[in-house]
Amino acid sequence: MATDSRFALVTPSYYVDFERCRWLCESVARFVPESVPHYLIIDRADRQLFAPLASSRTRLVLKEDILRGRLHQLPFARRWWVGLRSLPVRGWIVQQIIKLMIHEVASEDVLVFVDSGSFFVRPWEPKSTMRDGQVPLFYDQGKFYREDDKTQEWNRVASKLLGLRPARDYDLGYINALVTWRRDNLLMLHQHIERVTGGPSFDALARTLTLSEYHVYGMYCDRILGDRARHYRTTQSLSLAHWPEETLDAKEIRRRLGEKLGPEHVLVLINEKSHTSLAAVREAFSDL
Repeated sequence: MATDSRFALVTPSYYVDFERCRWLCESVARFVPESVPHYLIIDRADRQLFAPLASSRTRLVLKEDILRGRLHQLPFARRWWVGLRSLPVRGWIVQQIIKLMIHEVASEDVLVFVDSGSFFVRPWEPKSTMRDGQVPLFYDQGKFYREDDKTQEWNRVASKLLGLRPARDYDLGYINALVTWRRDNLLMLHQHIERVTGGPSFDALARTLTLSEYHVYGMYCDRILGDRARHYRTTQSLSLAHWPEETLDAKEIRRRLGEKLGPEHVLVLINEKSHTSLAAVREAFSDL
């Protein structure tokens, strides 16, 4: 992959995360080169709310435009989507599918997924992550993943989609607040799923009861493409995340994250389920 590869940021969001997403966009404008577009993937019902965030860089894309009529959101129960060729699909699964279908609206060579509850804390040039024409594929490894039921289920689902035998000692995780994919790999992934399942990849994805898009892509690159993926594998995260569901004030945020924030961290994520106020987060990082 040439060094002139085009990069784009991709962030799915919805009305509950609007204020945090607004702050993410502010941090992107401050710390990421203007030449890097930022796709915000939202529900049609949230278009008016998110409209003020649109700019020459920030592009609002409706989930419905990516789904192209294959699923429709229930107006009276927005967490559910229905289609003619699948059972009702939970919104959480739709969000995973949307990421796996992002190539339908984004033409850039490298797609960097950024969680809507995160924010940049220092300047970052996405091209700086390249090594010999390759881009990073984040992974983590350890006992936790072998013993975590959710991870093991993701392994089984991804293995079925990819036509692989599930690994008994599966101990890998690919989830991060900042994840890099190659668009050409994504296109090949869909072709591979269609060969395995004998039907449209979208239908196979919509039939799953649980799904991790990062595991599907990561396992495809690791176990199918190998060196052809043009990724280099790395355990170094560019983001610092606080996952416990514990409400923090600004002082506690500075204490807990300040001790861990390293020069490699360009992004911070504080779990929205902790109900930590955005005001506290802003105060904690006010000196940036």
